[in-house]
Amino acid sequence: DGKVLETVDARQLWTSIAEAAHACGCPGLHFDDEINKWHTTPKHGRINGSNPCSEYMSHDDSACNLASLNICKCLHPDLSLDVDAFNHTVDIIFLGQDIVVDMASYPTEKIQKNASDYRQIGLGYANLGAWFMQQGLPYDSDEARALAAQVTALLTGRAYFRSAEIAAWKGTFRMFHDNTESMMSVMRMHQHALADVDNKANPIFQAAQENWRDVLSFGTMYGYRNSQATV
Repeated sequence: DGKVLETVDARQLWTSIAEAAHACGCPGLHFDDEINKWHTTPKHGRINGSNPCSEYMSHDDSACNLASLNICKCLHPDLSLDVDAFNHTVDIIFLGQDIVVDMASYPTEKIQKNASDYRQIGLGYANLGAWFMQQGLPYDSDEARALAAQVTALLTGRAYFRSAEIAAWKGTFRMFHDNTESMMSVMRMHQHALADVDNKANPIFQAAQENWRDVLSFGTMYGYRNSQATV
């Protein structure tokens, strides 16, 4: 009825939440307003929560086909990232994931329908920490954080670009036209976020910039095959 039932110390509560997330080994701590700000398909409902591992967020009763690329398989002998190999790997795996959307079976009819309507995909990467260790980079350093941001931008940009390419051949996801404005707005937010990434002279950053230019130009022409491309 709107009455205050209990008052708690905010700092103590926040500390408990953070310690619990850290102790469980699979932390997922998200802000509701920020998550829904980046929601690509809000026309058909808000994001209320995540899956148990907390890497995937979308509509209730939805599904996401996941895959992770091994960063350490895309390195030059000097341990720098082979950007061309990385992009090529994203192209192949992402196409496979989109095919899986139609080939997979789902536990309920509602999840089946939402998977078909929105075609959410969860591409990610693995072995970031191993890559840092090979380079002698402290995990908790500004240089490591900048490199992580660049690789993430590269992967996400290439995945959405690939989604736009597939849309040119196969058409957009079913609910795209109802959510075009929101989806394009989120794509622009991703592109603008590159301005906050450090070490812009790195070839990874420059390749990420190119990917995101393609995301916007191809997406404007063809739309996207998938309402989500990465986790």
